[in-house]
Amino acid sequence: MQYKNIKDELEDVIKSAEGHFLSAYQICQKLEDKYPSLWSSLVYDYPSVDPNTPMGEGTGLQYSPASFVANALKYFTTNGTISGLRQEIFECEGVNFDGVAPGFTGNIVRIWAIRI
Repeated sequence: MQYKNIKDELEDVIKSAEGHFLSAYQICQKLEDKYPSLWSSLVYDYPSVDPNTPMGEGTGLQYSPASFVANALKYFTTNGTISGLRQEIFECEGVNFDGVAPGFTGNIVRIWAIRI
């Protein structure tokens, strides 16, 4: 999958947060609910060692659907592809996102919002 293949859906999910920041894990959870076929493609393209844990701690791999989403959003932030997209860094010690504990992040995650 290429970043351009997910741009519109990412923009829609982040805009629906109405200016609030979301992590890649939260964005992925929203993609799973709102765009199940896209989510299935991400899980297929970036599989986990444990299919019951598609992202975060316990995947057994460093790259997951959340990694792809985070890298796509970093790219869109850097080149201005999504108007108003902001990226910040959040310390996530002891935090989980609806049962997903961050993995391979070094205790930080990036978060994104679109200014409205």
